[in-house]
Amino acid sequence: IDEAASCIDTANRHDSSAHADWLDLDCVARSDTDILGQPNLKWAVWIIEMNMALGESLLGMHKNENSDGAIFHSIAEVFSAGLFGSLLDAARGISLPLRESAFRLSTRILRMVRAAISSPEANFSTKMLPSLPENYLSVTRERQLLYIFSSRLRKEVASRVLFSSYLQNLMSMLAQWHYVRKMIASP
Repeated sequence: IDEAASCIDTANRHDSSAHADWLDLDCVARSDTDILGQPNLKWAVWIIEMNMALGESLLGMHKNENSDGAIFHSIAEVFSAGLFGSLLDAARGISLPLRESAFRLSTRILRMVRAAISSPEANFSTKMLPSLPENYLSVTRERQLLYIFSSRLRKEVASRVLFSSYLQNLMSMLAQWHYVRKMIASP
């Protein structure tokens, strides 16, 4: 997970607009052997998505089995506030496909946080999250995200392309974020 987050950070810092396919960017290119061993951005997004899917399915199994969630803890880092912050940093970058992936993955993290806060079951609570729920919101800048949303909506209205997948992912992430903020604020 750390390597995948590092890869996303590197791709965000790299001027990916000059490349035809942002997904095939090498995260770090030093030598031929490093290139062979270094994952690309497509791999990083895939690894994060697969670990999230595994975590969600394990969580579903734990709810049914009434176990302590030890297996879920082994991959819970994919739902951490640190990864969430890295994804939001990438979402403020210049690459639109990278931003869309960042919003999609951030939405999944916030859904898990929301499930942990609202879960009536003793097996799944905020204790299973790798970070406190408040930490997810402290690493974000709501005004910047709302500005990104409003400027993108204006662009889409002007070009008559409403609700692209990018805008849908952004709206979904903002909605989940609003729900988490509301749940934290209410006792």
